[in-house]
Amino acid sequence: QIERFKEWRSGKTVPSVINLINFFDAMGDEYNRAFDYAVFAIFMRALDGQLSSVDSQMKHHLSRIYTPGYYQRYYRYHKRGAI
Repeated sequence: QIERFKEWRSGKTVPSVINLINFFDAMGDEYNRAFDYAVFAIFMRALDGQLSSVDSQMKHHLSRIYTPGYYQRYYRYHKRGAI
């Protein structure tokens, strides 16, 4: 399963919907959210497909926005508000 996951991450293969559900189901989540995870993964696959047709200038702008630092700032901001 780890090798298949690595293939998916590298983009060598694209999982089917059934494979995604089975993959997340095998993770054994205590809340049984395999379907939720699969829907999220399918949504991300759709975004990847859309981004493949975006021009290089737009990809550059998107890569500057969606960085790990961006998400860390976002969660720190919301964590402060929740306390």
